[in-house]
Amino acid sequence: MLTGTHARIADLLLSHLGTLTFTPAIPVAFPGVSFTPPAGTYLKAIYIPNTTLDHFISDGSTSEYRGIFQVSVRSPAGVSIIAPLEIAAKVSDHFKRGTVLSDGTLNVRISGTPNIASPIQEPDKLHVPVSISFYAFK
Repeated sequence: MLTGTHARIADLLLSHLGTLTFTPAIPVAFPGVSFTPPAGTYLKAIYIPNTTLDHFISDGSTSEYRGIFQVSVRSPAGVSIIAPLEIAAKVSDHFKRGTVLSDGTLNVRISGTPNIASPIQEPDKLHVPVSISFYAFK
């Protein structure tokens, strides 16, 4: 069982991403896991923690863990932006505002509608970042 708060948060977010399915399947590059990018479209996940805030309540303190879980849609260059934007929309819908992910004692909440950023064109890839804001109290 995981005990570190950031490990637990990342595990919940990554596990939830793992339940997202596409037809045909789209591979996911998970952080810290060996991955060979395919020639076609794939997703890349990044866990970005932010500053932890301590809230003092009359009988103690509570820590608020915040951050961004970024899922980037990566497609080959030279194709339309429409299909990658559609995939980004499905990622956004999967992590819709108000979603609560729980391991039984820790709840991670998606705090707002995920932000789909402007497509980024590189020589060999097109990236469409989806930024998912989250928070958890412990």
